[in-house]
Amino acid sequence: MDSLNELQAVKRLPATNVALYSTRREPIWDFDVTYDNYHCDFASLLEARKGSLTRLTAPGQAVWDCPIHALQGLTHLTITDARRLSNITLLFHHCERLEYLHIVLNDDPPDLFAALAADPAALPRLTHFKLYTPPANPAGLDALAGFLRTKKRLRCLDYSDGEASDIEDMAPVISAIQSLPTLEVLGLHIALHVNGPAQFDALKSAIPASVTALSVVLDYSDLDESCSWIEVVREGFLAVSYAENTHIGASSSGQAYQCSLSPTRSLKLVGQRSRFYEVQRAEDGVTLSQPWSLTKTEFRTAADFGCEDWEWLMRDLFPGRDY
Repeated sequence: MDSLNELQAVKRLPATNVALYSTRREPIWDFDVTYDNYHCDFASLLEARKGSLTRLTAPGQAVWDCPIHALQGLTHLTITDARRLSNITLLFHHCERLEYLHIVLNDDPPDLFAALAADPAALPRLTHFKLYTPPANPAGLDALAGFLRTKKRLRCLDYSDGEASDIEDMAPVISAIQSLPTLEVLGLHIALHVNGPAQFDALKSAIPASVTALSVVLDYSDLDESCSWIEVVREGFLAVSYAENTHIGASSSGQAYQCSLSPTRSLKLVGQRSRFYEVQRAEDGVTLSQPWSLTKTEFRTAADFGCEDWEWLMRDLFPGRDY
């Protein structure tokens, strides 16, 4: 930040995208002490982008330091460490052009869900919404569901509250998801610890017919072996990513599922945790490619997926790790 402050030429560049990251890879960033020394410089950097800035990635405290005109021009916003969301209503009032919103919330989320409940029709232009939160209570899930129901342009949704919610807890959110007419890309994190097979069947029926790309993470301690994730895959899916967090053994490799993929003629890509396989078809059947290299996986781009929305869905999903 000191260097940027000294380089006046940098401030004159008409940048459309500004991203402020920690030097650490962990999602939880003790940001306050470091950022307090530079918040004026950061605000100055944004002030110099007046009229050109459309994309911003920054921790919550930095977002609230943004000049109002910077918020008004944003179409894409990622809040990487949203520990303070008492000012979230600022986004609702000033970010009328916002289409992409990605929030990683590390503390309890009452401020966020209270804001969603108070103004469910906010941000009507959203096409992409990614929300990672700690466990949400029933009132919070109801608030999220009400917010989603008004987003008739929403094409891509990725929601996770860790392993807290099962399919029954998520019923209001699932119902809202099923009401979205343009939804094509969906990510969900579901717990199946109680009555797993029945909840697994409910999950299969919950996915809207319009969805062509799916990322699902399942947490469970006991699940019938007949409940294979491949059963979730249906004709019309182009890309699917899957992960198990289980206490009863390691996940199977992607290669173990290739014989089950034959009936699904549309599928092009399979992901399992940090491994991605391309579906290859020939006259003698279906095989999966070798997994992407660690370098390609770690630094994956939209070009690698062949689709910007697929990259968006897989973004931040088990980066560089396999279990």
